[in-house]
Amino acid sequence: MGTLSIYEATDFTIISDCLNDYEILQNDNIDEFVHKGVSCVTFYEDYYNDIIDAKVRLESVQIEIYRCECSKDELIIFLCSNIYSNENYILLKALSEQLNEFDIEALISYFNSEFLSQNVDFVEEFLHLLSKYKNENVYQYFLDYFSAHVGENQNIDQIISTYFDEYYL
Repeated sequence: MGTLSIYEATDFTIISDCLNDYEILQNDNIDEFVHKGVSCVTFYEDYYNDIIDAKVRLESVQIEIYRCECSKDELIIFLCSNIYSNENYILLKALSEQLNEFDIEALISYFNSEFLSQNVDFVEEFLHLLSKYKNENVYQYFLDYFSAHVGENQNIDQIISTYFDEYYL
């Protein structure tokens, strides 16, 4: 529903060794795990009052958790799943600079032009991620997208134009 949720630790089994970034507190003999990035007393108040710093901290924590807990292949599976579609932006950031040519081809195949035209919010971040990779598949993908959508979004046009300008450098 787009809001933060608090869950009882007793509902989960800990399977991760990545607990260094968590504060573990005892409350009525129940362990509480709170990531250090969001463990300040005013975090929830700041978040729900739309304080930018709180939202940035939460995003950073989410990216860090995905990177720590998931392999690159798992992140790609999540990204290409409808179940995690509300997490696409965070998943893309978590995947940043981890992809190889095979991964890029899989993402390009999955996120075709029709999908992108229906998910405008996702397009800019996806194309920004792809712009870090100079290969023929990305070049052709950008060319096809640019040909069909030039002038629709100035930020996307800039990402693609910069990619073309720097491709042979």
